[in-house]
Amino acid sequence: MDSSPRLIQLPIMERGGTILALLLLNYDHAIRQSAPTVPTIEGDYDNAFCWRVKEFESNTYLWERSNRLSLKIMKKRISDDLRGEIPSTDNAKQLILSFIRIAA
Repeated sequence: MDSSPRLIQLPIMERGGTILALLLLNYDHAIRQSAPTVPTIEGDYDNAFCWRVKEFESNTYLWERSNRLSLKIMKKRISDDLRGEIPSTDNAKQLILSFIRIAA
């Protein structure tokens, strides 16, 4: 039995080549993870808040870069016939969900 991971194969993405490209380039972070949420202060003496803010800033940078590059790669691969059918979005995960809805 084949234990290799299976990629979603959609006709508009040429046998999953776009998703494969994102995986190989390690730009799939925005697809696997949700956007980071802003940390909140937990009580009057929250000493760890500073660390949570630094972690948030780091995660936000990674997520936004991954999202931006993923969107560029995916939008470049959309055929001209389908450009009008796909709603405009600034989220790579939402764009993939749009592809799946169209393909279904």
